[in-house]
Amino acid sequence: MTYNQIITELQTISLANPFVKFFGTGELWEVEGNLKPAMDNLIVWAAPVTSTVEDNQNLRTFNLLCMGRPHKDKLDEQEVLSDSESVLKDIIKALRFSDDYDIQGTVTLTPFKEDFGDWLTGWNAEITIVSDESNNPCDIPE
Repeated sequence: MTYNQIITELQTISLANPFVKFFGTGELWEVEGNLKPAMDNLIVWAAPVTSTVEDNQNLRTFNLLCMGRPHKDKLDEQEVLSDSESVLKDIIKALRFSDDYDIQGTVTLTPFKEDFGDWLTGWNAEITIVSDESNNPCDIPE
C-alpha cells in the first residue's frame, strides 16, 4: 500500500464513525488553527512520524489523534475524553482486522488536555501500520 492509500483508509475508517466529522493529516503543528469549522465535533488527525522499508514490508508510523473541544466550563471534558478514546480504539480495531495491512505491537493511548491553542482534549496513539513491500528489482522503473 502506498502512503496515499493508507491516508485514504484512515480517513474512510475515521469518518465512518458517527462521532467524527473531520479528518486531517499533516504535521502536528498544523492542527492548531486549522480545525475551526469542525470544533463542535470530534476530529481525527494523522501525523506521519516515520516510514521504514524492511525486506518485504513497509512500516509507517503515525501519531493518530482523536480530539474535541470541551465547553469553556469543562463540564463535558470527561465526555470528550471518553468519546475520543472510544473512537481511537474503534479505528485501531478496524486496522487490526484488515487483510491488506496490520498494526505492529501494542498501541498505547496517551491523553492530553487543552492542547494546540484551541483547548483541544483527546487521545494520541502512536501506531505503526505494516504493509507488504515488493523488493523485486523488476519493479524499479527505468
